[in-house]
Amino acid sequence: MFNPVPTNVELTQPLLLVGINAMREGARRGEFKVLYVHKVDRLARRLEWSLEIVHELQSLEISFKAVEQPFDLSTPEGKLLFHLVSSLGEFYSDNLSKETNKGKLERSTQGFHNGAVPWGYISKLQGNRKVGVPDPEKAPVVVELFEPVDR
Repeated sequence: MFNPVPTNVELTQPLLLVGINAMREGARRGEFKVLYVHKVDRLARRLEWSLEIVHELQSLEISFKAVEQPFDLSTPEGKLLFHLVSSLGEFYSDNLSKETNKGKLERSTQGFHNGAVPWGYISKLQGNRKVGVPDPEKAPVVVELFEPVDR
């Protein structure tokens, strides 16, 4: 079994590459004859990467099965569905990234911080929004870090 990776991790990041590479090495060593994934888009977020992986598996005579999308890659219909589902997964990932970035830009133009508050700050509710305010215990350390060295 090859451990799944959080959905927001792209294939170019080391954690996912380790898992994908371990699976591919296991396939080359003949450790399994069928690769099961929950859905096609769990294999990769790019059509190109999905095709590369599935072609390698096929060259090693390893079957690829998506539990929630039971189509047969040996048929023209199955290949078409694989391409469509992989393309939709890529579109979903790209669109989600675009919309997330839009939301972050909007928050920043409204003066709000994106993500967790930085070290030295705490999150406080002001009105109907949480904002970062200096942490009374850590704020002096932050100020000291940014003071000139030659006092």
